[in-house]
Amino acid sequence: TPTAASSIGVYFGSDNPSEFIFQPGEASEVEISVSRLKGIESAAEVPLVVTADEGVTFPATAKFEAGEQTTSITVAFANLEESKKYNFKVTVPEDYADHYQIKDGSTSYSGYIMVAAWNTITDELKMKWTTLGVENTFTSSLQQRGTFNRFRIKNRVGSGIDYIFTIGNE
Repeated sequence: TPTAASSIGVYFGSDNPSEFIFQPGEASEVEISVSRLKGIESAAEVPLVVTADEGVTFPATAKFEAGEQTTSITVAFANLEESKKYNFKVTVPEDYADHYQIKDGSTSYSGYIMVAAWNTITDELKMKWTTLGVENTFTSSLQQRGTFNRFRIKNRVGSGIDYIFTIGNE
């Protein structure tokens, strides 16, 4: 499809995450960045083509102020069932897209939103290792995110950092 002469080359930046996972009650909206390649000197309102599961609400348009190359849209969500993925896909209409100019993103963006609590599997996860002949041990919590293949070790080895991982292929 040739690019429309009036196209401002709107796209979703590659820095937008494809998954948003929150603790229950932690959030009710997310921001997604939208950019344009041309027409930056003028304000623009770009319609969005959206497919989203019930409970996820997108705005009908992305609005750019004059001089603004990148803007954000706010995606709201409410009453989501815990540990269930709510999928979405948002696309820029062809009249506003430029599929041929190099950009760090795409004219179509998809992902999911999920609410899931960390559930403690054990508070007695024991880790042992030996360094220069000295045996060390550390006890921590092992938790699972909802019912998904996503786990974390709280405060791994006293570092203050949670270690998040999956088991096998995901």
